[in-house]
Amino acid sequence: MIQARGVSVASGVQDAEELVDILTPLTRPHRVVPVQATAVLDARVESVVAANISLSHVSYGADVIVTPADVDVETFLFPVSLSGSARLTYGDDTLIAKSQTATVIAPYRVFRSEIRADHEQIIVTIPRSRLEILAARLLGRGREEVEPALANVRVPASVIAQVETVVLMATEDLNAQSRDVLLRLEDLLIESILLALPDFRRQLPSAAFVPSRKVGAAMAYMDDHLAEPLTISEVATQVGVTARGLQLAFQRELNQTPMRWLRDRRLDAAHGLLSRAVPGQEVTVTSVARATGLHHLGHFARAFRDRFGEQPSSILTAQTGRLAAAIEEGPGGRPVTVLPRYREGLVPEQIAAPGS
Repeated sequence: MIQARGVSVASGVQDAEELVDILTPLTRPHRVVPVQATAVLDARVESVVAANISLSHVSYGADVIVTPADVDVETFLFPVSLSGSARLTYGDDTLIAKSQTATVIAPYRVFRSEIRADHEQIIVTIPRSRLEILAARLLGRGREEVEPALANVRVPASVIAQVETVVLMATEDLNAQSRDVLLRLEDLLIESILLALPDFRRQLPSAAFVPSRKVGAAMAYMDDHLAEPLTISEVATQVGVTARGLQLAFQRELNQTPMRWLRDRRLDAAHGLLSRAVPGQEVTVTSVARATGLHHLGHFARAFRDRFGEQPSSILTAQTGRLAAAIEEGPGGRPVTVLPRYREGLVPEQIAAPGS
């Protein structure tokens, strides 16, 4: 996705210092040294700079050692290994990065990596301040340093989907409203990264019992904000409970997570809008997806098909075609006007045109 939509900021770079100048603004100040003095790099970088975070697809094309520059840093790194191998060292801890796994690198200790020529990775760079604020919200306490253990973590499909959504939106022309949506999508991605870390999840506070009325209040809040990117911590805060407590309450009451409930609710709302589309109103699959908070069209189409057994475009085409035919020729060959009814349970009615 970053390769397809990102900006190619380096291709075939052979000089290590040139590569450092390109990568430093996208990640952290660092040095790159080829393992063999005579080795020539063949580096490639594609990058997307969003609102607060950046996402970079990086390969070096030679065995290299990456060490920090002698400056304080204020960013967390979330490197996702796509292929090849790398040895990562943070402080006294070391791991071998495995394909399709990730880890989080905090800014508090020395970080060093030994990267093989065949290694490719996506690096998500997150401001320390934003990650600590969101971690504090999830943990229900004041802002403090967050230092996840160095460990290979299998990247959940939801995180990959959120990375793709941020990339897609960040590469569009944004107005003030869509920039706000992008900021909230970034927060959703950061929270999802934190919740994917086993040692962070273990720090979540013990969940007090959350009554059914709080579950109903959370559902009502999400219903009222379907079009907006919502995080579990935001919803929990709105109804006065912890994120963990809300998750357990949804499992108890509905046998699903709040975010799964929200996704299904958005899909149902999208189905309703497509099923009530009227010719001439310029309703599109994209506009419906955005209106219901489903910003990644590919994932929207797949989830929609899984839930309803057909593509969103098929429902829209069938609905507008049926109503267009009704407008051209009503009962007895008379012209008709189509008036949509949007209340739940009602369908568009055909009303005879005045004077017919």
